Amino acid sequence: MTPSYEISVANVRTHFFQIRFAFIKTGDQTLLRLPAWIPGSYMIRDFSRHIRGFEVRCKFKDLAQSARTEASASVHVMLNACELDKDTWAIDTSKVDTNASIIATYEVYAFDRSVRTAYLDHERAFLNASSLLMYVVGAENLACEITLLRPTGIARAKLATGLEPIKVDKAGFGRYLARNYDELIDCPVEMAAFAEFSFSAGGAQHRFVVTGAPQSNLSRLAQDVAAICKTQCEFFEPISKKAPFRHYIFMLNVLGSGYGGLEHRNSTALICSRSDLDPANEGYQTLLGLISHEYFHTWNVKRIKPQAFAPYQLREESYTRLLWVFEGLTSYYDDLLALRSGVFSVQDYLRALGKTITQVLNNSGRHHQSLESSSFFAWTKYYKQDENSPNSIVSYYTKGALVGLCLDLSIRLKSKHRYSLDDVMRLLWQKYGRDFDLAGRGLAEGEFSRVVTEACGLDMKREIKAWTQGMGELPLQALLATFGITLTLENLSTLESLLGAKFKTTGLGLEIVQVKSDSSAERAGLASGDTILSCNSVRVTEDGLSSAIRNLNARPSTAAKKTQSVNKDIELLVFRSDALISIVLGASSTKLLRTKLEAAVRPNQPARHAQLAWLGQKPNVAQ
Repeated sequence: MTPSYEISVANVRTHFFQIRFAFIKTGDQTLLRLPAWIPGSYMIRDFSRHIRGFEVRCKFKDLAQSARTEASASVHVMLNACELDKDTWAIDTSKVDTNASIIATYEVYAFDRSVRTAYLDHERAFLNASSLLMYVVGAENLACEITLLRPTGIARAKLATGLEPIKVDKAGFGRYLARNYDELIDCPVEMAAFAEFSFSAGGAQHRFVVTGAPQSNLSRLAQDVAAICKTQCEFFEPISKKAPFRHYIFMLNVLGSGYGGLEHRNSTALICSRSDLDPANEGYQTLLGLISHEYFHTWNVKRIKPQAFAPYQLREESYTRLLWVFEGLTSYYDDLLALRSGVFSVQDYLRALGKTITQVLNNSGRHHQSLESSSFFAWTKYYKQDENSPNSIVSYYTKGALVGLCLDLSIRLKSKHRYSLDDVMRLLWQKYGRDFDLAGRGLAEGEFSRVVTEACGLDMKREIKAWTQGMGELPLQALLATFGITLTLENLSTLESLLGAKFKTTGLGLEIVQVKSDSSAERAGLASGDTILSCNSVRVTEDGLSSAIRNLNARPSTAAKKTQSVNKDIELLVFRSDALISIVLGASSTKLLRTKLEAAVRPNQPARHAQLAWLGQKPNVAQ
């Protein structure tokens, strides 16, 4: 018997899915389990906490009734089910026939708007199976069927999923097949009255569904996404130009405000703000970068994997020091391939790259954590951030992208422009990704440097070790200059920079959200959660406090020294919890930076050729 699932909507108003799971016994005791996390989002989420009403029954033949009616009949008997731990149930199947159908039923609460779990209301049903569907321990490799019923309470609903259809109606509802449990949980499902468009790239059909903005003009988005997908297929397979799937689905949920994405083997779930759909807004480029990022993951992480993820261990953390390779290098290529595809201009790309550099340089945590450590402790540090995290951790996304930049430019220079990071990514694809479904081999810890050497004939081990295990500054300015790009840093004069703290304005005053290390705010003793009420006995405002700090920082004239009219400490009245305290704020030494990248107007000929090759531009392209 093939394990089978049926998902229906119990109640859109209470946000519950109804699950019916049919399976056969694996022994006298059969174990059912739900994953604790979803691949791509490295935090234990304990999905089982949303389950209620769990019951297990077995279908037996009623021999007495069959004899009387000369027809087959059956009865359902409740089986004993006991929780072994937070996400495992033990079913007593000692008296169940080997091929008898056992049915587990339960409900799952679904009201998380993120891309990681499940959501249900009167407009939309979205689900990742990892947060809803249990599996039989020991039977994970069996093919399984899933029936997705049309949700009552959602008008004009259609369905989109990367699963293989068996028998479905025109709207997409019906039966689907998954080769195993891993494929089942790697194909999210969207059910809504969504808008959509389709296109072909890499020999595969692509479908793009948009929920939450049915009246939007999607023609420009369709054109740009198609160009990005075509470029990426050609990037990894420059000869065949083929995608590693037969069909692909983008599922974009549009909110008033939001951002995020999660990759899957032949689909991705995305979130954006409504204004991001307007090509006139800068957020549109951010959306294209997100789409490019998640699509790149089709190759880099869904098929080229760390050895620790081959296969995924869904009960507990899977530790690797290589997330900077899989997320950081993906973050490097997302905007770069958008540029090479023609949907970004050079100015667009440099502006986006400048933002990444700014974000890393303004994060003091880069002095306290390496990229490898950031990757390893993603489970407990990166995904569980608090107000002190920017002072303690570095992002393997953003700094990983800058290491990707340094690697790419260094390889190009050292090889006299014969090789690049592109060659490394293609070799990773050939060795680990293209045949992953058959070989199941992942990239071992410490193996990346050897792949670089094999791809380019260069020994980059020393640089890679320094950039990923050390905490020194990256040689960004020097490398970019060789490619005709100037990097300049500007000091910001905002209150956040002067004070060394992030804040928000409330009805009482300025509430401190995060205090930067070695800042005037930290030295004065300000802490997250404090609310500044007054500055020098005057009700505090952002402009007033900024002016006071600038005056304090100003070098006094001789007359001023005599009158002592400046360089007097600032007195703040602060609420901490429900206590009123006085804090003295000294001169500011904190600096927030802004990065500006510009292509040289007349670079020398070698720099010009190097820049064009790196950015994928033609000599006659206006910049």
